[in-house]
Amino acid sequence: MTTNNQRKVDETVELLRGGVEKITASEQFKNYLKFLSAFSQYSANNILLVFLQRPTARMVAGYRRWQELGRQVNRGEKAIRILAPILRKAEDEETGEEARVLSGFKVVSVYADDQTSGKPIPLPPSPRNPRTDACSEQQAAFVWDRLSGFCEKEGVAVSLEKLDRGGHYGSYKRGAKKIIINEKLDAVNRATTLCHEAVHHLLHSRYAGHRDTQEIEAEGAAFAVLCHYGLDTSSFSFPYLARYAAGTDKLPPALETIRRAAHTLIEEIGGDRAAGLPKGLCPEGGRMTKPKPSPKGPRTPEGAAAARRYNRRR
Repeated sequence: MTTNNQRKVDETVELLRGGVEKITASEQFKNYLKFLSAFSQYSANNILLVFLQRPTARMVAGYRRWQELGRQVNRGEKAIRILAPILRKAEDEETGEEARVLSGFKVVSVYADDQTSGKPIPLPPSPRNPRTDACSEQQAAFVWDRLSGFCEKEGVAVSLEKLDRGGHYGSYKRGAKKIIINEKLDAVNRATTLCHEAVHHLLHSRYAGHRDTQEIEAEGAAFAVLCHYGLDTSSFSFPYLARYAAGTDKLPPALETIRRAAHTLIEEIGGDRAAGLPKGLCPEGGRMTKPKPSPKGPRTPEGAAAARRYNRRR
């Protein structure tokens, strides 16, 4: 990739950082985080217990806690049973000071948010789909074609399938080496989803890290790649990333991985900026600019192995 292209990708990653920070600093998101802070952190066992008893639950709390938050458990609702620790006072053998130690567990009752009514529950900003018009559809077609070629060379099958889960855009099946895209998506969202899942393959085909970190890396790199080719996904990417990065320090360490993945995938896709397509929407320096067209040419053999070289460097 040319130094100029590297600079533009780096600028886009900085735009990404600023956009996520703006979302997480908004009053709407502050209210959401303040609400979440009222809930205890549950163990993996209790999360499983909640899921088995109430799969639709997004958050749970005790009867009194819901009242403190301005909501009331609906009449006739069945409680969710989870485990709470039993602590007893004991003397610390080393310091001689009084301490609280775990002596066992007891069953307690909690209720899910959808079992209550009252004061509205603050929700985080929702991602919005990228704009769709004739220009962006042409750009999306180019990205889809090149990414499909990349996946084919990597031995990753790409298929359009019916996905019943609401809001489910697509998924990467690491074991099966397969990317599934929701067939109901329009051309632009198919391309942007394929880019997200292709980054998952590039970065996460050999290890399973924390899901939050994986999603931050995949959507962050996809945003930078798509912006390079004139597709502005900030209305979707920034809130999406904010959900996974809010209240954590996961975004800053991920930025270098995002940069390297974006550089690698752009090298693999080929073409310069919008690859000779009509005027696009790539934010640069805080304003919308027209990508410079460049002659189309064959893909280089070096680009074909870009992803594999990247994985070896990791």
